Amino acid sequence: MKFEVQLNGVYGAKKHSVELEPTPSGYTIALDGQVIDANATLLAPNTVSVLMGGQSFEVHVTPSLDDRVKLQSGPHEFTAQIQDPRASGPPPGHFGSARPPADRCSHARQSDSCARECRG
Repeated sequence: MKFEVQLNGVYGAKKHSVELEPTPSGYTIALDGQVIDANATLLAPNTVSVLMGGQSFEVHVTPSLDDRVKLQSGPHEFTAQIQDPRASGPPPGHFGSARPPADRCSHARQSDSCARECRG
């Protein structure tokens, strides 16, 4: 999956290209075309563990009604707008929908148990 992410924080705004490839233990991440030494795993709804450069970060994701999300890790907070270049709307299963339709899951990984939980 490839997304365009606009991050807004204390130091200004930056746009990044993010690619996620599923692996048995989570996701491999490429940032702006460069694979980074990172792995992301969904811990709980709206909570992601990111292992990057030998460090662990717990990221809390708070959806808003305007298709943006608040990302908070420790004292750091960002607002992100996520766009799927293949579609005109938000990407399926992204965290930006405050109320995802019944046929879309708001979890980062759609496992069998998630499909049962989110789709009934």
